[in-house]
Amino acid sequence: MDTRLTVADCRTALFDEVDATDVNSSLFIPRINEVCERFISSGKWKGTVSKVTLPVSTGFVTLPRWYQSVLTMSYQKSPFPIFSPFYEFSDNGPGSISDTYHFPGVLIDLGDGFCTQADIATAGTLRITVGNAADANKVIRLYGEDANGGVIFSDTGVQGLAVTTTSTVVNTSQVFSKVTGIQAPANMLYPWTLSVVNGATVTQIGTYYPGETRPTYHRYQTGVTSDPIQTLCYRRFIPLVAETDWVVPGNLSALRYGLKALAFERAGQLDLASAAFATALTFLNQEAKASRGGAAGVPNLRFFGVRGRSIPVTF
Repeated sequence: MDTRLTVADCRTALFDEVDATDVNSSLFIPRINEVCERFISSGKWKGTVSKVTLPVSTGFVTLPRWYQSVLTMSYQKSPFPIFSPFYEFSDNGPGSISDTYHFPGVLIDLGDGFCTQADIATAGTLRITVGNAADANKVIRLYGEDANGGVIFSDTGVQGLAVTTTSTVVNTSQVFSKVTGIQAPANMLYPWTLSVVNGATVTQIGTYYPGETRPTYHRYQTGVTSDPIQTLCYRRFIPLVAETDWVVPGNLSALRYGLKALAFERAGQLDLASAAFATALTFLNQEAKASRGGAAGVPNLRFFGVRGRSIPVTF
């Protein structure tokens, strides 16, 4: 973990920026979450970029929950480009690329908002399996489409199906062909899984952690690959919930001025809020520069050859 700070560390050092009279204020974690979310959305700071190995794929890969997007990638030790969802629809693009094709020479961004790691291949009922009996009697709401592609509604006419967990497994009576959304309670204590059931065949399509109340993942089309894909990924903002959670970016000075910016903003002092946030970004830039050391940047000067493969430009 590329940070030295936990929530408890930040609380001890920075509680006075939230409530100077109460080190244990319940407002501290929501405030620090808001600051961290703004930081992660504002630049590539120390601790926000990680090397991630994506497994062998049979069509697409779904990023782990901790990552927002792929910044760069290589396959079989060679770099390849990443194209947007518009690639298949561009005038000079390849047209529709089937998931069953071999790796097409590019990584195609399919976007964010996928709530399962895998799709349902054959419509079936869904099964929720909790990791511990302590998570029994909690309600998880599942959104999706039935076997005919129609939106699923509850008996009361509300979109989605509420499922109450048991100490082991619980199956829906409703058949799903697609899962489009999940709402889980914030008090889940252990990981849990979602599977599709077709007779005696049970296929897991999702694994979820405590704190994932509205799971969403980023997905890329890869075609069929014979080797894992090596990537550099950008971190997704994951809300902090416990005093032992790691805080990223882990820069106390930046966090202090981020909290000041929030306080000024809430008081309607927008000029002071903007100045405080700019100061916070200055601290993050200084830390990022120090972390890079003497590493030289590499110009990304390439043109795309056969099947989109990138070819370096030499001088």
